[in-house]
Amino acid sequence: MKLIKYVDHWVLGVAVLLSMISGVQAQTNTNQVVDASAQVKKLDVWVGDWTYEGMEGPNPLEKGGPFSGKLSNKWVLNNSFIESHWEEKNPTGNLEGVEIHGYDPLTKRFFYHGYSSDGGTMMGTGVHSQNTWAGTAKMIDKDGKAMMVRTVSRFTDENQSVAVTWDLSQDEGKTWTPWLNFTMKKAK
Repeated sequence: MKLIKYVDHWVLGVAVLLSMISGVQAQTNTNQVVDASAQVKKLDVWVGDWTYEGMEGPNPLEKGGPFSGKLSNKWVLNNSFIESHWEEKNPTGNLEGVEIHGYDPLTKRFFYHGYSSDGGTMMGTGVHSQNTWAGTAKMIDKDGKAMMVRTVSRFTDENQSVAVTWDLSQDEGKTWTPWLNFTMKKAK
């Protein structure tokens, strides 16, 4: 995905996530840990290599226009998290990023931490239902400006394609503007 502009302190993020999950597992009973494991497995639909292309609407970050890229997702840390690496060409140039995706058994929500080569970061949570993933996140651009992002990803074609929309809010979710509209295709 345009997997927005947010590259980060990856090692620190992983360390924090590991300490959070370790603490959570120590505090939960066996049924909750099994439930978390079953939820984490739902992320498997994202694993693999993907290409994507779409349109970016005019927004406070840039002028908008076509963008395209590639994304590689793999299981890491004993299949507890998905690590993503992406590269794209967009209206402002080339961008790359890393992300960590997982599941929080306390909130019963999926989470996402992303970092981009322009210094931006994004952290959010989401839910999964049938073939749809939806979430919200806080994005902080390279200049420290905070915005909200709302995403919906719908899998089709036996999970080989994903239609994705992202909306942007500059007023903490009171109003939303369409931002990104793109399609992802799994590499064969």
